[in-house]
Amino acid sequence: SCQSCCCCWLVFTRQRIHMHRLPVPAVCKDVQERHQQRYAEIDWTKALGILTVLLIHSIPDDLFGGARISSIDRWLKSITRFAVLGFLACSGMLFSACPTAPLRKRLGRLLVPYTTFSVVAWCEKQAWKAHGGAPVDDLKSLVWNLVTCSEMGIYYYVFLIVTLVICTPFVARLPQQHLSWVTLAALALQLGAELHMIPQLPLFWEMRSPLRSLGPFLTGWCVSAYRERMLHALNGWKRYAWLTGLAVLCTALGTGLAMLPAGGCSHAFVEWANAYVMLATIYVAALRRPGAAAPDWVQWLSNASYTIYLSHLFFTTPFFAEYPYVSGTFMPGRIASAWVVSLFSSVALVILGRRLLGSRVAKSWIG
Repeated sequence: SCQSCCCCWLVFTRQRIHMHRLPVPAVCKDVQERHQQRYAEIDWTKALGILTVLLIHSIPDDLFGGARISSIDRWLKSITRFAVLGFLACSGMLFSACPTAPLRKRLGRLLVPYTTFSVVAWCEKQAWKAHGGAPVDDLKSLVWNLVTCSEMGIYYYVFLIVTLVICTPFVARLPQQHLSWVTLAALALQLGAELHMIPQLPLFWEMRSPLRSLGPFLTGWCVSAYRERMLHALNGWKRYAWLTGLAVLCTALGTGLAMLPAGGCSHAFVEWANAYVMLATIYVAALRRPGAAAPDWVQWLSNASYTIYLSHLFFTTPFFAEYPYVSGTFMPGRIASAWVVSLFSSVALVILGRRLLGSRVAKSWIG
């Protein structure tokens, strides 16, 4: 009857209205809490990492020939190698916390902002070519650059991290006891590539090789699994003892990089070891119990690091055009100025994007 139907509808509606008040199972609570928690060591690694990446890209480069850089520039590039490895390790730590997250969602967070900045960079390049009377490229070049993450040279990192996202479901299926051995094997392969013990690919593909990225990614994954043990091992005075030892080791390795001839196997090994020791130093110094968050400015830089990375060359490139490098000289003023320009311009872009688009849309489209 009509009356019974209305009663059923009222009961069903009441159940729906009060559904959200039902107690959440403990497993679901644990998953929600892990997603809501911020880990200070990840925020510190990403914040210091993006500041260091901006410094790396402010230092003159001789990777593709051309200018000859000074020995101090070369040393600065060697001791800052930890930054990119740190981002890969942070990805491993974050992905291990929720290995079953949909690939589509993770890839979207990476590829949509990357595509936005790549298309803008391609259009800007074509506009300059047309302004100078040079023939513009067709759309095939844009498609190739998007697929290979090469519209800007620094976008090779996107290729690496997308590859790792695709590998995440396979890594998640590895038993914990096997994962440690796989991680050691990946680190050995990375070191072999650094020492040129493994046949080298052309530079374009060598920079995108999984041999360069899988080791730090799996290291971060393993470190996340042993986080509680490490917290216990760093109680009280033990943390200061570890930090003292790591600081001494960093100093020794940094001195070695200054003394060893660049390009040799010894230099490559010390550079590789120094990167991981510096990451260990940041991790030990920043590791805290859940709930002990990093300062607000560190969290902000951590959240904005992907946008800053994707955008900063838009500002440093015209700066370098107006402030040319003198081959073979160390120009600290030029480096510091470029670093300030890249940092504050990128930060301003993040703030402006969030104001104009809103935080949710800005996160989707510009990172």
